[in-house]
Amino acid sequence: MTTSPFMQQTPERTELAGAIRRLLDQHVSSRSEDDTGSADGFDRRIWQLLAESIGVPAMAIPEDVGGVGFGFSDLLPVFEEAGRVLYGSPLLSSVGLATPLIRLAADAGTATRLLPDLASGASTAAVAWLENPTDRSSRGVHARIAGSKQFALSGHTTHVIDGYSADILLVLARLGEQTAIFVVEGTAPGLLRSPMDTIDLSRSQASLTFDVVPAVLLGEAQGGMEALGRAQDYAALALAAESTGAARRCLESAVEYAKSRRQFGQPIGAFQAVKHRCAEMWAAVETAAALVGEASRALETHGVPSPLDTTHALIAAVDALDFCAQESMRVHGGISFTWEHSAHRYYRRARSVQTLLGPMSRHRERLTALSGIRPN
Repeated sequence: MTTSPFMQQTPERTELAGAIRRLLDQHVSSRSEDDTGSADGFDRRIWQLLAESIGVPAMAIPEDVGGVGFGFSDLLPVFEEAGRVLYGSPLLSSVGLATPLIRLAADAGTATRLLPDLASGASTAAVAWLENPTDRSSRGVHARIAGSKQFALSGHTTHVIDGYSADILLVLARLGEQTAIFVVEGTAPGLLRSPMDTIDLSRSQASLTFDVVPAVLLGEAQGGMEALGRAQDYAALALAAESTGAARRCLESAVEYAKSRRQFGQPIGAFQAVKHRCAEMWAAVETAAALVGEASRALETHGVPSPLDTTHALIAAVDALDFCAQESMRVHGGISFTWEHSAHRYYRRARSVQTLLGPMSRHRERLTALSGIRPN
């Protein structure tokens, strides 16, 4: 097995990456391409295996609230392997975004109430912050005071990753002139959750309608957007690792096919045009992996993600997946356009990640600003 290039390797990390790959290969990649296992959009049995046998949801949660106490960088090989097989689960939404947001924004009491169940895998969380997947500033949920420390949410939001199945929802909502984050139980009265048909068959998204839904404040009313922005840097790094894993699998699949498919008495990989495509895919994957590694090291050094390194890694990884998904289909030829082949699923994932954490144009603008480059 190839070890993850995202961090300095230790025997423990190498063993972890191997355990994740073996588990996912056994329970995910051998399954039907469109079998999610349940109406929730993911197989809870596999999620519990990840939680109980490896402790994935608990890895970056402190020990005093039921976690293992590792760093977020230790999770990156997990995201890489999940991307490799397009594992449909709350890994990104619950572990990559919601858990860091709780740790950043929640008071001690709320964190103690929420994090142990998330660490054990008994519950999952999702973050509702987009009304429109291409307009980050559009927020369609409003809050009003409904009693002592109690609030009620009304409005609508869409494209909530794993929002249909999440046990806990962290909802960005207007509270007067402020933007705050609220905790909503998945079974709360007045909450309507509807699965959405999206291009990515392996990642569930939902639209949420709030009709005077009871909610509690996550931490302070001030600073909701700031906390969300900081949490999104963790999610961006997770998505970069995941996208790099998916891009690497596109490369591997193309190379495997180029070696086995024969034309004119020789493997198609002997033709220069195919060689060039595979070489360019390799360069894109290795560039993305190197930048994710740099962002991981910055996180380990400073204890928080570097906005510059993380944004650079996300853009490179998303671009690499987009390029490799298309080139892999070209190498495979006509078979890649069939429903039974997995190539279209990676292409769908490549399309989806373009807007998953806001449009890539915003990330490119952010990278330009962080780099100190003045646009022409």
